[in-house]
Amino acid sequence: MSRNTYSNPRIFIREKEIPEYSNITFKKAGKNRIDTLTLKINDPEYQDAHLFNEKIKFYLNEGGTEATPTFVGYIREISPTDKDITITAYDPRIFLSGKEARPVAMTDKKNYDGYSVVQFLSEIISETLNATQTVIDLKS
Repeated sequence: MSRNTYSNPRIFIREKEIPEYSNITFKKAGKNRIDTLTLKINDPEYQDAHLFNEKIKFYLNEGGTEATPTFVGYIREISPTDKDITITAYDPRIFLSGKEARPVAMTDKKNYDGYSVVQFLSEIISETLNATQTVIDLKS
């Protein structure tokens, strides 16, 4: 995706806009698969910025400003070269499934018998993901 007269995409990392990028690829996977955003930043100075696990927001801005980002995720892969840096970010569900998931220990004292799926997920998100910072917002 590139900037043109119909669209002015914007990227924010740590609430700071990144103006010097050349390529954005956004894959909306659907069917409960993780959404992915790949971004190439033209400024090699970002290699020393410690971007791993930082929050990234992507605004498409078709025809005007947007209040809600098209994609919100966390940077999980970084590939630097001499001229640029390629970043891959995944939506926050990456922390709930697959190899990135934080383990859930079930014991006789702490089990989830009688919980609905929503109650179980809400408890896991509150206790493991959002223990130190809000990764997935549970507010309606």
